Amino acid sequence: ETNDTTYTVANGTVTLGSAFLRGDADGNGVVEIADALLIQRYKADTATIAAENQEAADADANGSIEIADALLIQRYKADTATIG
Repeated sequence: ETNDTTYTVANGTVTLGSAFLRGDADGNGVVEIADALLIQRYKADTATIAAENQEAADADANGSIEIADALLIQRYKADTATIG
């Protein structure tokens, strides 16, 4: 999980980072089995993951969306792994 950090400066506002929940491939604010299914469908070229959710879909933060991300989400939901 990452959080925005916002700073106010003399001539405006600067926001660093972007808020997202790692593993939340569909962007609904919850990591769930549906996210794992979406990643599997994405890898099978039968679904898309919105550009703004692709970093979150990379559950293991290795820089790419892979089946391993779906498996990590499934293990997370089974309380046998952590994300982030």
